[in-house]
Amino acid sequence: MKKLLFSLFLCAITMSINAQGMWTGEAAPFVYSFERSTNNPGNGASTLATGSSISESGKPAGLLPFPSIGIAKVTIGAGAQATLTANDATSKLALTSSSDLAAPTKFSVYKVPSATAVTSIFMSYAIPVGTANGVVNFIFGNTGSADTDGANVFSNATPVSQYYDPADHTLFGAIRLDIFGGNYPAVSFRTARTGPDGVGTPPTFQNANTPSYFEKGSVQNLEFYCNNFTNNQTYVRGGITYTVLPRTYQWWVNGAQQKFVVNSVDNFDFPSSGEIAQGLAVNSFGVVLTENNAPTANSSVATVGNYSMQYVPATVLPVKISSFIGKSSGSGVQLSFTTASEQNSSHFEVFRSVDQNNFAKIGEVKGQENSSTSQKYSFYDAQPSAGVGYYQLKQIDSNGEVNTLSSIIAVKNELSTKSEFKIISLSEDQLSFTIDSKSKEEARLSLIDLKGNLILNQNLLLSAGNNVVNLALPGMVSGIYVLVVSGKNGNRSLKFNKL
Repeated sequence: MKKLLFSLFLCAITMSINAQGMWTGEAAPFVYSFERSTNNPGNGASTLATGSSISESGKPAGLLPFPSIGIAKVTIGAGAQATLTANDATSKLALTSSSDLAAPTKFSVYKVPSATAVTSIFMSYAIPVGTANGVVNFIFGNTGSADTDGANVFSNATPVSQYYDPADHTLFGAIRLDIFGGNYPAVSFRTARTGPDGVGTPPTFQNANTPSYFEKGSVQNLEFYCNNFTNNQTYVRGGITYTVLPRTYQWWVNGAQQKFVVNSVDNFDFPSSGEIAQGLAVNSFGVVLTENNAPTANSSVATVGNYSMQYVPATVLPVKISSFIGKSSGSGVQLSFTTASEQNSSHFEVFRSVDQNNFAKIGEVKGQENSSTSQKYSFYDAQPSAGVGYYQLKQIDSNGEVNTLSSIIAVKNELSTKSEFKIISLSEDQLSFTIDSKSKEEARLSLIDLKGNLILNQNLLLSAGNNVVNLALPGMVSGIYVLVVSGKNGNRSLKFNKL
């Protein structure tokens, strides 16, 4: 049987390479081989019986040769072991399944830095013929660049929870095999969650209700096409173009596209479980083996090989603006927006319009260049339009190209012009102005530059009638500023130029 599986792996590698789909606009793939070399020999051992072994470039050698980028790790479960055959291009890793649900056997590749929100994952997998039982999870999702070893399910020694774990926001999706005495395991998929943490329906595993293609004794070529972005993404396989909807994935086994059936309807877009933010890279993959206790404990051995990733480069994917809101604040408008991820993001341009058609640029906000985590930004419009104003954002790439255009939002602003509010003197380090007030009030005085930066922010006590206010402004540079007074009797603003 071992010789047969080895021959099947050699054949499967050739078939898999020729049949893999390609994303529209994808970059060169990341390929990880278990083959050892003079420059990447691993630690020389062929088995690992306890604990775990990490393989990473520049770090102490582990059982596996280190990948060119990212990290590979093997974790040994209860009574299990890993055996590496690493002689040539057909090299493979044999994993004995754990007998304990709480202490799984794992193989994972994670923190692949070039992966993006649009990533495909390929590997070969085999289960021997026999009556051995157990559970296998194929998991894929995100590991943050700052995450330490053991921070999530891809690198720790814990099992894949059947239900959503709010402490581990890691998974984009997962496929589960329940292996029994027959020739075909039962297949289920991790469903989408609804609502925030602790609210709504958490993800669990749902039976696909379709025939299983995971035949024991044969090598399975697995393909996962994951789209964690906001737009439809396409890949071409066998001359046919397939479209993957946002926050879904499609997957194949030995050239057969997988589906799940609900109410007699075939569905090929499997939902993300929603446990990572939209826009984050799918940069991690793992195989988790547990609950093998019949006919004897640790009697099931799975074989993994031929691992690779393909992805649409970050430079091709636009920045994802996940929220954009505005509200009246003082005599101006406070704009706030959030990005789910950024790639080569130089800055954001802020535009304003009175008719939703003709927009004028009113400022800029610096971007984060590259980020796989959520980023928050704000901009203050000190000179908004009276009544309703319309705002839109443009995201500019590092190469100067417009990448993302936000939706248009409307903000209502009421400007008061009934009372006197004017500059009476302006020197190098002092500003004097006069302002009328209908009654005695405690107001707020703000000084803002045209970039939206808050220069001064202090309380101001006004008497009923006319008030003369003197402000000391030492070190204030030349430029155009806006003076804002906000109180119970209205919000007023005044623009002036300091020479």
